[in-house]
Amino acid sequence: MSKYIVVFISLFFIADAYSQGFYNRGVWKKYRVEWSGGLGASNFLGDLGGRDRVGSDFIYDMEPTKTNFAVMFNHLYYIGRKAAIRSNITYGKLSADDKLTKEPSRNNRNLNFQSHIWEASVLLELQVKKERRGNIYNLRSSTGRRLGLRSSGIGLYGLAGIGVLAFNPKSRDENGKMTALHPLHTEGQGLIYNHPFWGVVEGPKQYKRVAVVLPIGAGVKIPMNRDWGLKLEAMYRFTFTDYIDDVSGIYFENRVIAENYGTTAAYFADPAIIGHETHGPEDGDVQGTESFLAQTFAGQIRGDATDKDGYLIATLSVYKKIYTAKRRRRRKTIRRVKASF
Repeated sequence: MSKYIVVFISLFFIADAYSQGFYNRGVWKKYRVEWSGGLGASNFLGDLGGRDRVGSDFIYDMEPTKTNFAVMFNHLYYIGRKAAIRSNITYGKLSADDKLTKEPSRNNRNLNFQSHIWEASVLLELQVKKERRGNIYNLRSSTGRRLGLRSSGIGLYGLAGIGVLAFNPKSRDENGKMTALHPLHTEGQGLIYNHPFWGVVEGPKQYKRVAVVLPIGAGVKIPMNRDWGLKLEAMYRFTFTDYIDDVSGIYFENRVIAENYGTTAAYFADPAIIGHETHGPEDGDVQGTESFLAQTFAGQIRGDATDKDGYLIATLSVYKKIYTAKRRRRRKTIRRVKASF
């Protein structure tokens, strides 16, 4: 994860070193504040669903059919000509479903989830190419034609920061009923039991529904006039949790989950299409052998605990620049008339 951040920062400074200057170096001080809001699309990248093969890292495991909505609002304050601090609020939905992949083991796992999310973050926005916002001085020629620069300069920027994510994974059963997964302890959180072969087996600690995220991305600014414009941007969120989809480690003993947390918890812990087997296949039973190899059991990998969850959000928003320069009060001048006799 850190290597992506290092590459992003390096590319920015290389590009910025050769980029052209702003058409008026003092203008940014008059428009330090910027508000924006917009709509977009979100896509989850974690243990569930994905491409028709064993899970791939980063965006290579994206499932386009599980794209959901996102809403974003932010406030931006320029601390320099090409650097700004941005506070961000994002609301959206993430989801994934094993039924959408043809990879045998993931499809047989038969898990699904969806979660509405809230994210608050603080980012550093760096302008690789500053947008040109039109004729600053509103000058016109004798024929009425505008003079000076016009709204034709598209801006490019990169951003990175840190934030906090709140999520609540839910899953749909065979009857279409949605159930919150966190209270069910589907991976045996908080449980201990004595296995006849493995000895004492302890489940993981219960996860929190709040996590730290590291957003990183880039965008394009399209000015419409002096104060208004459009932004098209995409940001990937690296997270410090593997439980956005309620899946991370290994299968816990399903019988023990049922005894302690109920049959509903046992179902969502392991709703596999090919379920548990108590004995192996008989000799010559090819179909039985395939079923035996695909079955789920305690200790088998349920998710990849070494690869944290992530998600991608792309948005189209409208921004408004706020004039912040102090207006100087004009002195009243008194015209003195010299008396004449």
